[in-house]
Amino acid sequence: MINSAQSSGPAEQLRRAGRTADLLRALLTEQPGYRRHWRAHVVRSGESEPHQGAVARVIAHHLWDTGEVDESTEDLPRKLKDIVARGLSGRGISHQSLQWFIRSFEMTEPHETTLWGALQEDLAEQADSPRQVSAVPPLPAVSQAESDLRANYRTQSLIETYSVGPDRCRREHRLVHVLQAVRDLDHISYRFDTSEVQVVVLRGGSAGAPVPDRTPGRYVLDIQLVEPVRAGGLTALETQATYPAGGPRATHFVRSLRASSGGVSLRVQFDPAATPTSVRWRHRGRHEVVTTVVELDDEQAVHQFLTPTEDCVVGFEWDW
Repeated sequence: MINSAQSSGPAEQLRRAGRTADLLRALLTEQPGYRRHWRAHVVRSGESEPHQGAVARVIAHHLWDTGEVDESTEDLPRKLKDIVARGLSGRGISHQSLQWFIRSFEMTEPHETTLWGALQEDLAEQADSPRQVSAVPPLPAVSQAESDLRANYRTQSLIETYSVGPDRCRREHRLVHVLQAVRDLDHISYRFDTSEVQVVVLRGGSAGAPVPDRTPGRYVLDIQLVEPVRAGGLTALETQATYPAGGPRATHFVRSLRASSGGVSLRVQFDPAATPTSVRWRHRGRHEVVTTVVELDDEQAVHQFLTPTEDCVVGFEWDW
């Protein structure tokens, strides 16, 4: 594991993750999609590029949105900034934090493969062993700073239905979420990219109104649980989110899952007036990315059941 707390001089620290850091900086500054992503999170200009604070905020929103870190950890971007600084400067990057970079920016498979290969070269050089470049990472090593970032609950099961309207835009998102409290829990937060979303809690709590989040263009909505849940206890939420017509055209529905997520059901329902030309199921795990073409069923929908055995990103993507 690479850890900036290890005893060594600056030159040795820079050597440890030089290739990985160089590649990360190049991707985040030169690839238009990645650059736009962090540029949207710049609050105070003046830092060298890529803007470390903005990159930390991108990763923070990913961790909040996926439930890897609890919504109540409001100082998460500040906590992540040191991890981001170490990774981009070459002073050290763990497998876990590199995975956060890749998933937060939704990096392409070729870029992901190249980054893991660069990290393997850096690790091989650090150990003074022959270089063994691999396209996949070993089990993540987690730094102390990363291990302190933990969600307040674990997902036990998840049933989601994402509906696409006749205008090819998202229309509705239904969620049944069974969770176990890691710490005492009295509310759950969800984030959205619009304040016009209408959220109804069908079971388990009551929804507040969306309020501006820390980042412009983002909104957070708290769901107050019917009764507080003690650590170790279970509860279930059932929600329905509806979106106005005329929003952005939908092209994918993706979910990040932990190995402890339990049973997961993901379904995308297309309006008869909005039939995609092709649909693919994509599963990105630690060791490989698998893409499979799937067909619409008789109800104009695609559906997948899974029980994750590792942390992964899964979902459907489609073409119009």
